[in-house]
Amino acid sequence: MTPWDLSNADVVAAYDTVPLWSSIAASALLETLPLAGVRTALDIGCGTGTPWLELRARLGPSARVVGIDPWFAGLVRARHKSEVWHGSDALLAAADGLVAPFPDGRFDLTVSCLTINNTPSPQVLLREMRRLTRQDGRMALATNLQGTFASLYGAIGTLLAPADLDRLAAHVDKRPTVARLTRMAEAAGWRIERVVESDHRWRFADGAAVLAHPFLRLGFEADWRAVVGEQLWDALRQPLIDRLDSIGDLTGAVSLEIPTAVVIGVPA
Repeated sequence: MTPWDLSNADVVAAYDTVPLWSSIAASALLETLPLAGVRTALDIGCGTGTPWLELRARLGPSARVVGIDPWFAGLVRARHKSEVWHGSDALLAAADGLVAPFPDGRFDLTVSCLTINNTPSPQVLLREMRRLTRQDGRMALATNLQGTFASLYGAIGTLLAPADLDRLAAHVDKRPTVARLTRMAEAAGWRIERVVESDHRWRFADGAAVLAHPFLRLGFEADWRAVVGEQLWDALRQPLIDRLDSIGDLTGAVSLEIPTAVVIGVPA
């Protein structure tokens, strides 16, 4: 049996290496970031291996690509995938990207895929990426932008009392714009070399499918409940489904917007 035999349980377990949500930003990142000449790279917030595993493959076996994440269980899964695809040489560490355990200027390339959306201190993350990057190196980060799920948030807004709209606006404002991201990066010691924006959509059969989607429930529902209020969220569930159904596209599907940006920076 060859290592690539799809009847091999280990290969099958590692085959689905990129979750759909992360793959939008990760694919944009991998198609934009500089690759030539990179011998050392760091993926901050690699989770279960996205885009760390693919970045290893794109840079080739001579490159040393390190992945860090405080999520230990995610790293266990990443290590298993690495063992299947690349052998035992998995350079992974359970570490916080805000205080990474590496010396200054250690890497030719530092990357972050969606991490900036999930850290309490984006400015600190950008400064740490700058510290870790060689003076002639690059950083590349990918993020969802303001406007993500705009149709959903617009529908929620129509169902809230005016007094509750400020909480919704504050939640939406947590995602960066390109202008805000550029200002933060420049303040952290970067000069922005390139920004590539792209628009993506997740399509659903109807509003009920949106609210029942496992990843949306895992990644977002707790925040939605916090914004709307536990009891009110349950009361608004069916009216929200009806409102989403009313804004379906020409095919009848409900589409949720996912604007994405990849930012490439060089040390200022």
